[in-house]
Amino acid sequence: MVVAIIAGVLLATASGACEGARSEYEALSLELALEKADAELSFSRERSIECLEVKALSLMLLGRSDEARVTLAELFSREIEHVISDRALAPAQRAAIEEARENVRPMRAAVKARWLVHDLLRLDVVLSGGLRDAAHVRYELELRPANRRSSGVVSFVGRVATATAAIPAGLEVSTLVVSGRVIDRHERTLHAFDNESLLPPRPPPPERVASDDGGPPWFVWAGIGAGVIGASVAIALLAQPGKPPCGMTAGCKELGE
Repeated sequence: MVVAIIAGVLLATASGACEGARSEYEALSLELALEKADAELSFSRERSIECLEVKALSLMLLGRSDEARVTLAELFSREIEHVISDRALAPAQRAAIEEARENVRPMRAAVKARWLVHDLLRLDVVLSGGLRDAAHVRYELELRPANRRSSGVVSFVGRVATATAAIPAGLEVSTLVVSGRVIDRHERTLHAFDNESLLPPRPPPPERVASDDGGPPWFVWAGIGAGVIGASVAIALLAQPGKPPCGMTAGCKELGE
């Protein structure tokens, strides 16, 4: 019975720990709200997540954006799905809150591979969770069982970074092993990953258009034949004595008429 009473008192104290700070915030006494929230947090930082919310909102409205982001990061790291409901927030402020939430989410990288043609493999690295200003991915590929290796750097467009790898014709490839690091613009590593997956069936190589005996294609011979016939006609006309009759040539007129 005594334990239940003590627990009830502690719960009531925790739930109302930031009521004063909340009241000051709603009255737009932002400096006083921040002071009361900080006082509660200095007493026990684990005491109430509501104090972190009031502190973050007060800092945001005071224009102290960097401090607000740090406070929001602490809030969401403790409770990622915590809902901040304040109808007075502007759309830009709501966007900043959701950005802070997403940046706290664990980053994950999924690797997807598919053949474009017989000798070209497409690789997509897709991020989920917090992006945290991810800019590039540095990757290393290993093709098995051929033990072929390559590496490169590709940039993210949104949440996806796409690379292509040239695979020699006839190389036996069934498994793709990808390891990489997601880095930001300052070359700081945000996330490291390793992935091993089976590749889909490789497309057949393109067919070569050639004659049955392996010589030049038919259209080459057709062009040569047309040139020979044209040359023969020109030689025959030039070999005739005198000039050709005008009656056989359209648009021709005899001199002296």
